Amino acid sequence: RRRQREESLLEDVQQQVRDTEMPTRMGGVTASVLSAAVHGSLVFPKLSQFLGLGAFLGGFAGLCLGYVIEVADRSFRKPEEIIREFGIPIVGHVPYMEERKLRKIAKDAVMDRTAITQHLPRSRPAEAYRTVRTAVCFSVTGNQHRVIQVTSPAAGDGKSTLALNFAISLAQSGKKTLLMESDFRRPKVHKLTGISGKLGVVDVLRGRAEIPDAIQQTDVEGLFAMGCGSRPKNPAELLTRPEYEHLLSALREEFEYIVVDTPPVLVVSDPCSVAPRVDGVLLCVRLSRHTRDFGKQSLEQLREVGAKMTGIVVN
Repeated sequence: RRRQREESLLEDVQQQVRDTEMPTRMGGVTASVLSAAVHGSLVFPKLSQFLGLGAFLGGFAGLCLGYVIEVADRSFRKPEEIIREFGIPIVGHVPYMEERKLRKIAKDAVMDRTAITQHLPRSRPAEAYRTVRTAVCFSVTGNQHRVIQVTSPAAGDGKSTLALNFAISLAQSGKKTLLMESDFRRPKVHKLTGISGKLGVVDVLRGRAEIPDAIQQTDVEGLFAMGCGSRPKNPAELLTRPEYEHLLSALREEFEYIVVDTPPVLVVSDPCSVAPRVDGVLLCVRLSRHTRDFGKQSLEQLREVGAKMTGIVVN
């Protein structure tokens, strides 16, 4: 058997040798160049077609995105949009006051720096606040608007700044004016006017102080202020009591104009408790900050309680 395996292996080797020598016996293998090699060209994808398609799809996507953003953006951009949306006149548009101009106000000033009509009476914002005063006082119902409530849809709109400067402008026109605090949750009147915060509206409503004791003269001639005083645990209940309406009636006998600073409408119910007791409501709205829905909800809540809307002031 071993011999048979060795003979078989020998035959395989001899056959491989014969196969290798076969091309030589037949004249060898010849090769020739059929065509010279050249630089290839791109068949797919074609750049020009894809650039055109990409530009079209990019433009279409941009239009779609712009439309979605436009539809989703419910903020006001122009005062005219507010008039069309709510049907209420705009009685003033207060421009932005640059920080560098506010630095000119002395740090030891009694009234807050936001009292622009007092510190910078010739500035554009001061003139805008005087425009609000003129629009309110000389409107058809101006003589009836002696107690004006100032509010806004949400916090941070500048409603307290509006109330302060509106009251100052009234006093500067020769009207005996009272700035009255009715935002018992976040009172600011005493800080803005520089008066003492010891006694105020809350103390009068609770019978702890007389009205004259809670009223203080401010740094502006003809302007008086009535702060919050003691901080109540139940602000909403105090504003719905008959004592609050009696207080307003007594103050009407003493002052020509009363400016009432109240909380934002969509934050608490307090403004809606005050609205039926005043002669008019100024709604402070900030452009590009509030959605139309915020403004609409605010007006709906105020109108439900019978509020008399004097107008809108745009910040």
